[in-house]
Amino acid sequence: MEENQPLGAIKPHFRATVWTGFCCLCLWCACGSDRDALIMDYVSERVSDFERKEWKKCRDGLLEQASGIVDSMLLEEVTTDALDSLRSRKPWRPVVPPPIEPLDSGGVRPIFDSLGDR
Repeated sequence: MEENQPLGAIKPHFRATVWTGFCCLCLWCACGSDRDALIMDYVSERVSDFERKEWKKCRDGLLEQASGIVDSMLLEEVTTDALDSLRSRKPWRPVVPPPIEPLDSGGVRPIFDSLGDR
């Protein structure tokens, strides 16, 4: 074999192998960026779905907790108002004053016995 062979003298299967390798290299380089972009789109979509679901769970939990607090406050207000309205219907009972000692130290005489003698 001569060292300076023209390009047409290269064996056909070697040329096919080089051509196939070149095509594979071009396809791998060309599809790599598209594949990465597709993967990033898919991942960002999954992350946004996850965040949306988590926000919904948090919001529902907070709304449930807040409604429980509001319900208990309203119930307490209603029971307090009911007790106040029932108390306002009854008149208040006056305080019994202490007994007063008589100023007169003399004995007590019957009034009607003296009128009957006349």
